[in-house]
Amino acid sequence: MAWGKSDTETLSSGQNDHVTTLTTSSTFMVYITHIIHSSDVNSWFKMDEDGSSNFAIRYNTNGAGEATSVSQTNGCGLFYSSSSGTSAGGFGISYICNISSEEKLCITFGMNSSAAGAGTAPTRRESVGKHAQTSSLITSLDIANTTANNMLTDSNFTVLGTD
Repeated sequence: MAWGKSDTETLSSGQNDHVTTLTTSSTFMVYITHIIHSSDVNSWFKMDEDGSSNFAIRYNTNGAGEATSVSQTNGCGLFYSSSSGTSAGGFGISYICNISSEEKLCITFGMNSSAAGAGTAPTRRESVGKHAQTSSLITSLDIANTTANNMLTDSNFTVLGTD
């Protein structure tokens, strides 16, 4: 199984939401994000700009108790969240199973640096999710944040794929 770069984009200006349109839709994908943000953030990702209640997710923060969200419009994965109120960076990786006739499954790991320096431990987020669309392959991955223009210049979105 050989992995190849499907798409990569780097922001040239601040955005609240970002859509990565896939030039090649693979059966298995890895979605890698590095988001530089200016303040508090929750970074959800979903597929195909689907605004319907087609998503279910289970997640935890820093290994604490699990939470679930079902019949949601906001996503298949939660990369990271920050309530530090300061500028920080986040890094996330999501593994996606994209079989056209099956629900799209995701395993997502994310972290947020919380604050600059070694005096503050980073925050980690783990989630699993599914997109209940079974009619076709997904064609885009979308990141949505809770604060306007919170994803800053040089934030990066990369998709790897393989069949």
